Amino acid sequence: MRSTCAVLAVLSLAVFPAVVMPAQDKVPKRPKLAEVADTNDARAYYNRGLELLDRDASKAADAFYWATRLDPGWAEAFYARRIAGFMSNDGLLVRYTEGVPNAITSRDARRLDSLEYRALMINPFFLRDLERPYVVRYIVAAVNQAAIRSGGRPIDASQQTELDFLIAGYLQTGTSFSARAALAASNRRFPEALGLYARALSGSRYKAGLHAARARLFYLMGVSDSALAELQAAMTELRDRENEKMLRVYDSKELYEHETAMIHEQRGDLADARLHGLEPH
Repeated sequence: MRSTCAVLAVLSLAVFPAVVMPAQDKVPKRPKLAEVADTNDARAYYNRGLELLDRDASKAADAFYWATRLDPGWAEAFYARRIAGFMSNDGLLVRYTEGVPNAITSRDARRLDSLEYRALMINPFFLRDLERPYVVRYIVAAVNQAAIRSGGRPIDASQQTELDFLIAGYLQTGTSFSARAALAASNRRFPEALGLYARALSGSRYKAGLHAARARLFYLMGVSDSALAELQAAMTELRDRENEKMLRVYDSKELYEHETAMIHEQRGDLADARLHGLEPH
């Protein structure tokens, strides 16, 4: 227990980002499906990926790949590929989640982040419902890496009581507001998520992604004025940081312009939609 508590102190320093194997160089084999499943059905491969995600994220990434291959207009499938890609690489997962600069700018991370970008370009307002397995895998990986370094005992992810204790400890730390917000949003607790993102904003140096996350929640709640205001705040920050190299692929003025255009179109403001859709800056 003592070593576990020490690791929780390390976890309290982590900053959760707004988060295939690294997007495959080779076309992976199709995962086996149930005999009754249609091998031309993207949903069948997506569901298979969900079944595999916790126990074999690499094979889950392959299944999600085939979901995107069969339905390239399905945002959630690209998002799931990204999640599975990070979960299949513990070293990258921990360093990326904790904001290590050379992890964020690494080739593998950028390739995975490009999947998030593609998903957002298809539909920026999809529900990110796989945040919990991402957070759980991060916690297990971070704890076990710390245990190896200190000569402590790695945890057994199948021991639910120990895992629940670690998750609760991580989510109670003051630096994990964005993680708690993402989890609340994935469970459709949007007002709670908005409040947690607001708390994350007050202590964050990089705010664009947090503003964008709030914008998407406001949109899902039907509060388009607030969604537009948050996107404007995100774009303002990116203009101020346009020469920085550590920006994530999906933190993009073009993407936020695209989202702004979609909101204007949904409101019937076609002139403003054209402005933002055709003249990104």
